Amino acid sequence: MTDTLSLREALRGIWQADKYPIRGNEDWREAKRLDAEALARAEEAVMTPGDRPEFADWIAALRDPNLAGDERDEIIYAIHDLFEPDE
Repeated sequence: MTDTLSLREALRGIWQADKYPIRGNEDWREAKRLDAEALARAEEAVMTPGDRPEFADWIAALRDPNLAGDERDEIIYAIHDLFEPDE
């Protein structure tokens, strides 16, 4: 039996991938791989009582290859605000 992945935890994975430090060219490849893995895992996430309704919209939008860059940035900023409220 597999554990259920909540939308919040899926977003946490996306946030962690986005925070990956880019210090050199090889880091860009690793960051892209981590982002792809987090988005793939997010596809399996389910709504749980602690999840806000917009979490599903954020994940769906981020998985859309046609999402405009500025829209992606707005969602990523909102995810960072979710997990880094005091920073």
